[in-house]
Amino acid sequence: MDFSWIADTPWYAWVSIVAVFGLALWRPDQALMLITRRRPRPEPKGRTPDEIMWEAGKVFAEGLSVPVVIIDYNLAVHVHNPPAEELTGRSFYAVHKHSFGLLLTDEDEDALKGWIGRYLKDYREGEAVQLVGHRRPLTICRPDGTRRQAIAILTHFGNGHGGIQIELSPDLRKAA
Repeated sequence: MDFSWIADTPWYAWVSIVAVFGLALWRPDQALMLITRRRPRPEPKGRTPDEIMWEAGKVFAEGLSVPVVIIDYNLAVHVHNPPAEELTGRSFYAVHKHSFGLLLTDEDEDALKGWIGRYLKDYREGEAVQLVGHRRPLTICRPDGTRRQAIAILTHFGNGHGGIQIELSPDLRKAA
């Protein structure tokens, strides 16, 4: 076997070979990118399925022109889009991680807890997106003391990690 090619290989070729192998051992993802010219797909680090789901819900709701509030099963608000801010008179930061009951009268808060509790106990089937119930009237209590009548449509979502999406629309029948 003739190994004369080793001696004929220039020193800079050997340095580049050692550098590529060193890079492959030290940073395999970057070496793969160099060889294939494709960027590896970044994996979310330290994020739970819940965090990913809530972030997707927030991105979805931000683009809607209707008021949408998304709560978890304990009624804590995770998503409160700009139209919901206008309807309720409260900013996202004022309600985030607080109970959705802050926005409602005591009677409506109790009724909402009852609807969601009965739904989770009796009607929840698998991980599919489902309508929780019919249109429900709610009374929104604004910070200035005024009350606004709204119709809520509740939808269950989230592949087992989610919560309840509440679409609010002003009740125009009561305003007239």
